[in-house]
Amino acid sequence: MKKIIALIFIASFLSYCGYNLTGRGTVWPKHYRTLYISNFDNQTARANLDLFMIEAFKQEFIKRGRLQISSNLKQADLVLEGKILELEINPVSYDQKAGASSYLAKLKISVMLFAPESGTVFFKADSISREEQLNIDQQDFLSQEDQALQLIAEKFASSIAALILENF
Repeated sequence: MKKIIALIFIASFLSYCGYNLTGRGTVWPKHYRTLYISNFDNQTARANLDLFMIEAFKQEFIKRGRLQISSNLKQADLVLEGKILELEINPVSYDQKAGASSYLAKLKISVMLFAPESGTVFFKADSISREEQLNIDQQDFLSQEDQALQLIAEKFASSIAALILENF
């Protein structure tokens, strides 16, 4: 009997200790089912970086399946807006011929998810940064730059989608 009382006491104590998990689901009403991803404002000198980001976000939300992507703003329940604030790509290691073999890419963006009808903001981040090390097979980074930027955009979109969809 003492063991049962002790177990009940411990269980009730743990349930009130303030420990809980984040990531308990979405932050918007369940009846919101469609998402429009607006053009990202590209404030960098890298042309078409916004297109990589938009496509990466579309594919990530499609893959996760919680929201349907809408191509029409007027038919969307939610809108994702973004700004690409900064892109830096710097060599970090060199091969025997003094050519760069590895680069560190740093991307900084801001994003906001809101309901266009009410203006209610469900997620907002003014400055999110992500760094990614890129190993290059050849010395010519420019020929592989699009692939590298696509990879960075995909990883960035994946982490931000997790923040939005899982409420982390």
